[in-house]
Amino acid sequence: MEISWWRDLVIIISGAVGTVILVIITIIVWLLYKRVNRLVDSADSIIARTSDLIDFAEEEVLQPAAQFESFIQGIIRGARFISDLFRKKADKKSE
Repeated sequence: MEISWWRDLVIIISGAVGTVILVIITIIVWLLYKRVNRLVDSADSIIARTSDLIDFAEEEVLQPAAQFESFIQGIIRGARFISDLFRKKADKKSE
């Protein structure tokens, strides 16, 4: 057995080991991709449901609350206007 035979054997074994390692890494990456893809799909569905919930809350809670607030502000402004009218009349009478 010459040195060239040992060299060829080392090259063949190194190639085989490298190929096996490459196949194992490829399988690991593929499995990780499938898991990450499932997580991304799950996150997308959660984001969609959250968006629907926010839209519902905006339509059913925030808009009526804003309308109620506008109504109350209108009443307060009207009361201030009437109050200012009576104050001006009272100020004119006292002069």
